[in-house]
Amino acid sequence: MGRSTIERQINKALFDKQGFGESRHEAKQELRNQLGEEYRFGMTDEKIHSYVTFDTYQKACQKFGKWLVEEKGINKYAKIQECKEYAKEYIEYRLNTDKVSVWTAKTERSALGKMYGERIEVEMPKREVKEIKRSRMESKGDKLFNEERHKDLADIARATGCRRCDMVKIRPHDFRTDDRGNLWLDIKKSKGGRDRTVPVLPQYKDRIQEIIKDAVPDKKIFGYLNKHADIHAYRGEYARALHEAVNTDRTFRADILKEYPERHEYKTYKDKDGNRVTYEIKSETITTRQGKESQTFNRDDVYCVSQALGHNRLDVTIAHYLK
Repeated sequence: MGRSTIERQINKALFDKQGFGESRHEAKQELRNQLGEEYRFGMTDEKIHSYVTFDTYQKACQKFGKWLVEEKGINKYAKIQECKEYAKEYIEYRLNTDKVSVWTAKTERSALGKMYGERIEVEMPKREVKEIKRSRMESKGDKLFNEERHKDLADIARATGCRRCDMVKIRPHDFRTDDRGNLWLDIKKSKGGRDRTVPVLPQYKDRIQEIIKDAVPDKKIFGYLNKHADIHAYRGEYARALHEAVNTDRTFRADILKEYPERHEYKTYKDKDGNRVTYEIKSETITTRQGKESQTFNRDDVYCVSQALGHNRLDVTIAHYLK
């Protein structure tokens, strides 16, 4: 058998990590059970569970392979494992020479980390909030979407903050009322194969129950979603409205916290000897800064919103929805 090119070695390394059809959420749970107290927030298993992620990672790793040959002069039959030392340099090259976005660089870092089975340590420049594209301004699609004609869609989106992929799956029986009178939406197999529970905003409770009553039992409420509907904008509205609700109504916040796992956050830093040290965050507040301005949020308030949106990190929820 002839020698294998870098391109083929990359494909094989990624194909060996395919986990299509397996739940990423269940895999994380299994990893958490295996590691016990050594498990840290954000750890993932070795598998790639999404076809889209696999395709993205494959393209990113092949770019790395091409760069090795064309820019570094590496023999195309070199062993890809022996090229791991160039991974950090490549990501820095992409940032500083190719001028890719921080988001792209992080994705490519994750791709190489998955291929090599270990984290690629690269210092990333901070991503300014103003650089993040959001659905807060009017877009062309807004003029093509008649909200009055799609009122049920707009109201459920505003009431639940669902992603588009979750909206198309909603059935009447996915909603339930707890013994305290709160209305909830239970979403199965959301992003990453994860189930999650979403509190319906109190001001929309009656309206959602009206929609449920008129819907066909056991049938999806929406046969399709208008492609011009800005679901992400509704999701942003929901996040800010929910944050306001839990901030002003502590009983409602307590009800939500009962539905979610107890909050535990960890932070990792390097000590003077270069060792990674992890500790649990005990502060009840989180402060974000942009220039000379700063905002302080209650961690439990943000945690309620973060869990409802299906996020893992509070800072992501704040940066994308609450600032």
